[in-house]
Amino acid sequence: MNDKKALKRALVGSLGILLQPLGFKVVASQQSFRRATPDGWLSLHLAFVDHDMDFDVVLNAAVRFDEVQEGILPESAERRHTATIGCEYGNLTGQGQIRWKVADAQDVERVAQAIFEACAATMTPFLEHYSDKRTVLEALRRNDATSILISPIDQRRARIVAFMNTMNL
Repeated sequence: MNDKKALKRALVGSLGILLQPLGFKVVASQQSFRRATPDGWLSLHLAFVDHDMDFDVVLNAAVRFDEVQEGILPESAERRHTATIGCEYGNLTGQGQIRWKVADAQDVERVAQAIFEACAATMTPFLEHYSDKRTVLEALRRNDATSILISPIDQRRARIVAFMNTMNL
């Protein structure tokens, strides 16, 4: 199994099994794992960086509040897939972007386990902390390093804060 598409599918499947006890379900078409919340969803997402003979995997986490996304974005098919805030694993841990390399089938289980450990130790607590609207609003209002980390685009962050200020949180 040296076909990169097959390796990616295997990685998503293996990680999906590991993440089930944490309440995440695979969304294979988006290389994501989601856990529904009363207000939207929590997501772990894999980004693949292709090279000629292999690929790297980058882990991201995101929180979506449906009401916020519907309030700040125009009607579109893409709107239902957007998150309110998010972060890349390496940036969250202060190490800069972290990548896991997959070159062949032997790498799949090792990388899935390493990503699961990152999810369990760091990304899931991040998601749970920011699953509260008030916590997100307070963080974004500060306009500091944390707010930039979880919502790096100034205009978008300002739109989220402005909309959330109207929600009587």
